[in-house]
Amino acid sequence: MAALDDCWQRIEWANSDGQTTQNLIDGFIATHPYTIHLEPHEDRRKATFERTIDPSSEAEHLAAITKSLGSFLDNTTAALNYLTYQLALLSIREDPPLKGVLKPDAVEFPIFDSRKLYRKQGRIKNLPDKYRVPIEDIQPYNGGHKGLWMLFELARNWRHRLIHPIAAWAPDQFQGVNAQGVSEIEIVYRARPLKHGDVVLTFRADDSANVYPDVAIAIGIDHPLCRDRGCAGVLQTIMDEVGPILGSLEARFFP
Repeated sequence: MAALDDCWQRIEWANSDGQTTQNLIDGFIATHPYTIHLEPHEDRRKATFERTIDPSSEAEHLAAITKSLGSFLDNTTAALNYLTYQLALLSIREDPPLKGVLKPDAVEFPIFDSRKLYRKQGRIKNLPDKYRVPIEDIQPYNGGHKGLWMLFELARNWRHRLIHPIAAWAPDQFQGVNAQGVSEIEIVYRARPLKHGDVVLTFRADDSANVYPDVAIAIGIDHPLCRDRGCAGVLQTIMDEVGPILGSLEARFFP
């Protein structure tokens, strides 16, 4: 068995979790649980978000999505921790005296947006430089690596409570109105969970205009890092970083 087979098994499971999550979302949206209602508003018109689904049924759908999302986070985090464990074992094989200070079962892949906190709390201090430095180089405190930081924050939340709720989401970039004779569109809703009766946007329109709102209702994650993103986009952002990290370190240290 190759050293990182278990890592890649976790990634395979995480990818399956991601597909399951998307299928659950697609199935839920296909029931048309939400709608956008147009009505007059003073001298303008407004588009209002409305729930058309029974609350208990909505909760059942969202709970299934939450469970699948949590499994994705568990498997993705585990893949990175398995990698770090294998690097610790490799270090001890190469330098047996390290066994006195390096405990493979105690290492964990670090993800920090603060260098100070990393130095205080990071659990790979005793890895040899050649293994530790490449992991330090990709820490979010160096800039970028948004997917890693999303994974850390969401997984941290998941360890202590459900990622809750999975909210109805309408990213700003998808909001508009399709019609001739429409002007002065004002976006009212700004990247937060939608509640029944929330006004999404208002606009002026000619009396003769046949107007309908172009508002994409998606399912998102109620977390500041995930604002303006559908759930599928968040999972893809995470996997786009984790997969290449594993691939790069495998090629470098486990050829």
